[in-house]
Amino acid sequence: MFVPPETQTTTLRQRLHAFLDGRVWTSEDPTANGRRASAAHHVDRSLAFISISMADYERAASAWDAANRALLEGAEAGPVSPEHWAQLQAHAHLSHEVHLRIETFYVNARVLMDALVVLVDELKRPCAVMIGGHSNLKRRLPDVAAEGCLSEPPPQLCALIDQVTMRIKDFRDDHVSHVREARYMKGTRFNTQDSLSARIGIFTAFPHSEGTFESELPSELWPLIEQYVDTWIEYLVVSLDARKPA
Repeated sequence: MFVPPETQTTTLRQRLHAFLDGRVWTSEDPTANGRRASAAHHVDRSLAFISISMADYERAASAWDAANRALLEGAEAGPVSPEHWAQLQAHAHLSHEVHLRIETFYVNARVLMDALVVLVDELKRPCAVMIGGHSNLKRRLPDVAAEGCLSEPPPQLCALIDQVTMRIKDFRDDHVSHVREARYMKGTRFNTQDSLSARIGIFTAFPHSEGTFESELPSELWPLIEQYVDTWIEYLVVSLDARKPA
């Protein structure tokens, strides 16, 4: 059953809000309360942006699929007619839009990863060890637990940190935000049986090199993001409740 992106993210945001209720405005210090509320807002905002990115991708991929099928069905031998040339130009524009929507999704998902860590840092205060960002998680989270600010991170959370790093952060870093290779080429890969399958295909040329990369679809990454956020919530419930005075 198809579930609209906004519905998927709304239910996760509701679970996030339920977790934060009673855990944000808990101090007599208005500055501490404000910092926690602001950090929570950034996580919620990132999830909203991810929802918008997913919906934008689905609209762009559907339009690209229709144009691609029309282009393939109308292909003719011989010189390119003005009509066929106009189709090619429109198809190229839609390809760029599909790539933009996918890359935007990766960027927003990466922002969420850092926003979660900022929220964790605020919720565990006055812990002296600050994590600072997603890239520091595996190194500093054990120190936070050793200080007694949070419980020992469960294996599932550690495994998910590795997964989101590999599937989201690394792709965003290497193939979206920090591309410094002139030989890098991006095209569009798709499955003829699926109208929402358009993804970015990447290879190197001039000369051609072995090995290719491809993006994942937003619909493929969303379950990982949802599980990651939910696992953080479960871990923080246990950790923060353990810190409450008896």
